[in-house]
Amino acid sequence: MEKIFSINKWFVFFCGLFVLVWLALQTVTNQRIVEIAKMQATLVFSWQWPDMGWGEEADITEAKVLKLTKTDAKVRIVGRQKEIGGTGVDDLTATLTFYREGKNWILGRVEFN
Repeated sequence: MEKIFSINKWFVFFCGLFVLVWLALQTVTNQRIVEIAKMQATLVFSWQWPDMGWGEEADITEAKVLKLTKTDAKVRIVGRQKEIGGTGVDDLTATLTFYREGKNWILGRVEFN
């Protein structure tokens, strides 16, 4: 009986290259979602009321992808909210849920922790 398939160095090299490309794509996808989450959280948690001189500014220090599927992603953000013109500082922790529409990620839900 003739041997049709044998594992050689080229097959091992191709499999290793395939795994490295897959890991690189996962890393890039996670980084993209993390940056979108930081930007959206800054927009959601920063506000101003200029007539009264009130407002708060959000500084997001950490974001971590909790769950990622083809259609949705959950990201936990940690940061601080500072009063504009004041001395008050509050810790901020929330979970953002994003839904995928085509190639874009859209913020769907914000849960405070």
